Amino acid sequence: MLPSRMFPYSMARGEHNSHPKDGQELLHTVQGYRGISLLSFPGKCLEKLMIGRLNYFLEATGQIPPQRYGFTAGRSTADAINAVTEFVRRDRKLGLKCCLVALDIAGAFNNAWHPGILVSLWDLKCPTNIYSIVKYFLQERNAHIRIEDDACSKRITRGCPQVSVSGPTLWNIIISDLMVL
Repeated sequence: MLPSRMFPYSMARGEHNSHPKDGQELLHTVQGYRGISLLSFPGKCLEKLMIGRLNYFLEATGQIPPQRYGFTAGRSTADAINAVTEFVRRDRKLGLKCCLVALDIAGAFNNAWHPGILVSLWDLKCPTNIYSIVKYFLQERNAHIRIEDDACSKRITRGCPQVSVSGPTLWNIIISDLMVL
């Protein structure tokens, strides 16, 4: 599968389950539920291999900005707080003013646009074999939901799979340009 540069549809197909979020007041709306996509075991294994190779490429080629702390191996929230604290201390010693801008993107994982992820991978000069399997994985995404005797399927063109090994890496790829501003 990795040599053929494809992610078989049968492995990319996930069963979509809806779980209620905290707060009873939203249970009568779509926003009151969190969608979880469950891949098959072979699909999860292939996804992990794919993301392992992609992460290796990103690390080996220095594509991970030093300002990134979220979803990055060896870095934590405490490291991010330390970096900001040191930055402020250094600027205060020099008599400079500084400003902190914090960004919280509502529904970030749900709104990661698949073509944007692929353009970013292309711009990063991702090896063709890795690019192709990620492309196939994203293009063959479908959500399937069953409620009692009713079932529905829909093609997915945006969003990182929730509760997946690929979600954090795919999100980091799409947000990378913002990190180096």
